[in-house]
Amino acid sequence: MEQSWEEAVRWYRAAAEQGMPRAQCNLAWCYEYGKGVEQNWKRAVHWYRQAADQEDPRGMFCMGICCKYGRGVEQNWEEAVHWYRRAVDAGSAAAMCNLGVCYERAKAGSGTPRRQPGGTDRRRSGRTRPPSATWDICMRPERV
Repeated sequence: MEQSWEEAVRWYRAAAEQGMPRAQCNLAWCYEYGKGVEQNWKRAVHWYRQAADQEDPRGMFCMGICCKYGRGVEQNWEEAVHWYRRAVDAGSAAAMCNLGVCYERAKAGSGTPRRQPGGTDRRRSGRTRPPSATWDICMRPERV
């Protein structure tokens, strides 16, 4: 069998449309990274939200990332924290870490990040993180 992202998307979509959260997240990831489909953040968010609305920890975690960075939705740290908290309640260790990062980077009481636009962290002036920083990934499609 040869690798085929297009064929993977076809099967992820079939399962996602039947309401399977894991397939919804995998399909969202394909839209996020343009694997087998044209990259489309709005569609990625749609499928992550479908999974999140079913209390799927990965879907909620990924919704937090989308809100934190403004990918497919308006950037909103408070909404990101909301999704991370829900994912933590569902047992996501990755969300625990990202929630900690949100608290670390928030100004006291304001909920706004101490990060300058463009990803530059004032504590590391001049250094930037790539847009898809590895510490906050939406994880590759899960394997059986």
